[in-house]
Amino acid sequence: DLGEKYGVETILTCASQIMPISHKEPSQVLAVANNSAFRDEMSPHGVEILQQGLVSGLNGLLLGVAAARGMNAACLMGTMPQYAAAIPNPKASREIVRVLERILNCHIDTTEMDEAVDKMAHTMEDIESQIHRTFSSMEPDAGEGMEIEGVEEDKVPQYVMERIESLFTEVSQQPSQDRFRLKANLLKKELDRWSLYPFYEDRFLNLFKADREGGG
Repeated sequence: DLGEKYGVETILTCASQIMPISHKEPSQVLAVANNSAFRDEMSPHGVEILQQGLVSGLNGLLLGVAAARGMNAACLMGTMPQYAAAIPNPKASREIVRVLERILNCHIDTTEMDEAVDKMAHTMEDIESQIHRTFSSMEPDAGEGMEIEGVEEDKVPQYVMERIESLFTEVSQQPSQDRFRLKANLLKKELDRWSLYPFYEDRFLNLFKADREGGG
């Protein structure tokens, strides 16, 4: 309604697209549009048209509503590692900003984003290196509770971080305090096993803050 009031003709939304990639790989920008003509206009701006997939939530809803109003709309999605889906990814955000620069024919100062990209790259490298070091020095039975046998070594960081993300989700969804603490202890044990607790400390402690606020 607001867009129509001010004569808006084009809607652009931004999101992420998780992919089975390493943090070292360049981030790409994938795009979907609500009509074929506008989709074809996206290609010259350095985006790759998403061939299959689903755009959910508000991003998908806005594209559909815009189509019903006769507006062009597209969603720009920066690719990021699947195993780090819950970690901020400024590299993906920066690539979307660069595409927006080309589409809108403007310049945006990305100095702060560049610094954030470098900082996050070091963090991700530290995490992956720590996992590799721990995995290489583990005793045969040290992985009890994790099906790491048969997992290729270069895939171990992804496997471990997906396991950690799964535990974070499980902890946040526990209906009782006893179950919450049981799962939280399991998560803490997993973080300690891979010497990753320092990287996740704030997020881990926030689980208990949310639990208290929820009456747990």
